[in-house]
Amino acid sequence: MKPFYFIGWLIIRTFVKLFYRLKVVGIENFPKGKVLVAPNHISLADPPILGCSIKQELNYMAKKELFENKVLDFFLRKVNVFPVTRENVEPSSIKNAVKILNQNKPLVLFPQGTRSKNFNPEKIKTGFIKIAKMAKANILPVAIINTDKMIKFKQIKIIISKPIFQELTEKDILNKYILAMKEMLCNYQ
Repeated sequence: MKPFYFIGWLIIRTFVKLFYRLKVVGIENFPKGKVLVAPNHISLADPPILGCSIKQELNYMAKKELFENKVLDFFLRKVNVFPVTRENVEPSSIKNAVKILNQNKPLVLFPQGTRSKNFNPEKIKTGFIKIAKMAKANILPVAIINTDKMIKFKQIKIIISKPIFQELTEKDILNKYILAMKEMLCNYQ
């Protein structure tokens, strides 16, 4: 890990383990290298908590509005975050995502595109499947649980499913993704 990333990882991991009893299930399913990580998104805390749950550097795609503040822009770029326009995704963002995956690095992309308290399959944007197929990367469904209840000090859980292979059709990948997410969210609440 890069020094800046490691320091943030260590601080956040220590805090979350101490105060929120972080529990990671299925870490053996997280492959080394090229994988598109596709979690649900319920809180602003999801990216750093997911990042501190995995013992390898992650890369993130995030809405470009976060980069308008120069200080936040500096820190986000130091922890492997790059901007994307959500409504009308620019080809450069897709190329950047594919490039990261082709460098055998994991990329986190939230398929719902924004925070949502409940997992709603109808709100999934299928661009994550297209990016995975372009890079020939498998997709890793991940459930993030209770980051929306941090004020109540509920235990935070990260549940990692088995990867979905990109050789499948887009429809099959989407169906497998939805099924995996529903199972994890129901079984670990």
